[in-house]
Amino acid sequence: MDENANLQSKDLSGNTTALYICLMNSDRRSDLDIRMNRLLKEIESRGWHAIRTITERVDGPDSPRPRLLSLLSDPSIGKIVVECREQISKEGYPFIEAALHAQGRSIVLVDS
Repeated sequence: MDENANLQSKDLSGNTTALYICLMNSDRRSDLDIRMNRLLKEIESRGWHAIRTITERVDGPDSPRPRLLSLLSDPSIGKIVVECREQISKEGYPFIEAALHAQGRSIVLVDS
């Protein structure tokens, strides 16, 4: 699936949009603010409105992410906007993307 096509699509279906950022515990608070503002500007430029903004702090790449699981399992969220694939999963991204696509949902990558 072409990530750029996701960015260029219009929100005509009424799908809701959520932003997700995963931070390492070592990241600074200012990093979160910068990253969240960047995602907010991106979706605003597309004419989308985020109904949820989710942040999650983890110890490492293999740490559990209950907030991400909740977001992925919420069928009312049509688009999940993230900075890059690694925000979702380092190795399992294509499977998650395919499962969401089958449900008419998508992941929008800001950095592709």
